[in-house]
Amino acid sequence: MGKPEPEGIARVLAAAFGVPMLSVDVSLESEMENRKGDASVTCDYEYLSGDLACNLSVYGAKEVVPQPSEEELTRALARGLDTVVLISWGTMPSIRKVVTPQGGTTFARVEFLEGEGEGCLVTATETALAVFPRAVVEKFPEVVRGFPVATPLADGLLAGADRNSPAGDVRDLVWAWEALISRMAAGWPPSSWYGAAMYGEDLENRDRLAAAVEALPADERA
Repeated sequence: MGKPEPEGIARVLAAAFGVPMLSVDVSLESEMENRKGDASVTCDYEYLSGDLACNLSVYGAKEVVPQPSEEELTRALARGLDTVVLISWGTMPSIRKVVTPQGGTTFARVEFLEGEGEGCLVTATETALAVFPRAVVEKFPEVVRGFPVATPLADGLLAGADRNSPAGDVRDLVWAWEALISRMAAGWPPSSWYGAAMYGEDLENRDRLAAAVEALPADERA
């Protein structure tokens, strides 16, 4: 993909934050001079090698209200710059959420390069994207497992139990089963997919749960 121009980035940020262009500073990360000291929106950028052209770090001053969410800003940049934009997702550094200029979303697995001209390689995506022709198209079980789901029953069950105790093991197994039900009820977020191997693991955990409950003392079992 092409390298975005600073003026184009500034134009998108001004619109997204609702401030004049003069209040936006877009500078190379290594540039220490000639910055706008009174800018209310700043963006440090650096050009990269590999599959990703540029890295952006955006900051809006606290007096700029309201401010767009990270998701809203990502969509604005993708649409305004006519390019895919990747943002962090969850706690897994190798997984990025991808937003397309048309507003679609998917996930990508990235590999970080080391050394001079460092950047990233996109090794896999959940949906085929023309900008990453070398990426394998596959589903990411870790994304499904990492997506938060509601587990109100498990959250309130045997709250005082040590995690390494039999009661703690039962609580974890109840959580796994309730998480499956919550995913099913919500339409298998975030990618409308659930792997057969993952479902098999859930069934094995259900059998483990039945046996573990029977082994508890009567009060905990009740």
